[in-house]
Amino acid sequence: RFNAVHHCALNLVSAKYNDGTDIPLIENENTWYNYASGAFCYYNNVSTPLSIYGALYNWNAVMSGKLCPDGWHVPSVEEWSELYSFVMSKGTDWNSSGTVLKASSGWDEDGNGPDTYGFSAYPAGSRSDLSFYGFRYEGTVAYWWTTTESSSSFAHVRSINKNTEARLYSSTWRKGSGLSVRCVKD
Repeated sequence: RFNAVHHCALNLVSAKYNDGTDIPLIENENTWYNYASGAFCYYNNVSTPLSIYGALYNWNAVMSGKLCPDGWHVPSVEEWSELYSFVMSKGTDWNSSGTVLKASSGWDEDGNGPDTYGFSAYPAGSRSDLSFYGFRYEGTVAYWWTTTESSSSFAHVRSINKNTEARLYSSTWRKGSGLSVRCVKD
């Protein structure tokens, strides 16, 4: 069952796997789209020390099993469902299931939330694995990888958008995309 203590309250920002090896920082657009190993980047290739938005990782980094610190892991769809069930059990309206998880700052266009449960959802945006999309949505959409695959090219993702009444959405994204990561305790 969901417990706020077991969820990290920040998007991951690490340039190293938990075994100490470097995660490749890929800034070049063409290299990112064709990279077949674990990698990370910063939104628009701009690193801000201790940014609340964290870093963006590709699926291969997520599935390395070494992305989160020792004793933590990237959550599955089922573990994200526990968070959703917890929020709904508190009487939250379905349309606001994401709003109560949003940080009280960091969202553009009056999109901040009450951060009712200390989850502090920050909208780090995304990096597409398709060159014509590039970086999108920082300040307006939060995306997080799950460890659950939907096909050989896609994986399940959870997201929250900037709307005042925002749901915790479920979707799938191409595995070469760059998205945020939240870690949960083992």
